[in-house]
Amino acid sequence: MFQDEARFGRISDPRKCWAPVPLRPIVRLALVRQFVSAYAAASLKDGVIDWMLGGNMDTPSMGAVLRLVWDELREKEFNL
Repeated sequence: MFQDEARFGRISDPRKCWAPVPLRPIVRLALVRQFVSAYAAASLKDGVIDWMLGGNMDTPSMGAVLRLVWDELREKEFNL
């Protein structure tokens, strides 16, 4: 099996924009940071992909992914 993780995010960056007269858009200046972590494991044997989305990229999240993969593998291989 092969495993990888990635973090995807967006950071808002308010800038000047065009608007027809007499409209005036209201833009808040606070930067917004949003991220999501994606984990995936792929099996070359049967092409099955196990994946999980999470808010953090840390040891407990990686442990949860490994438990997910192990449970799926154990169910298929050992019929437990």
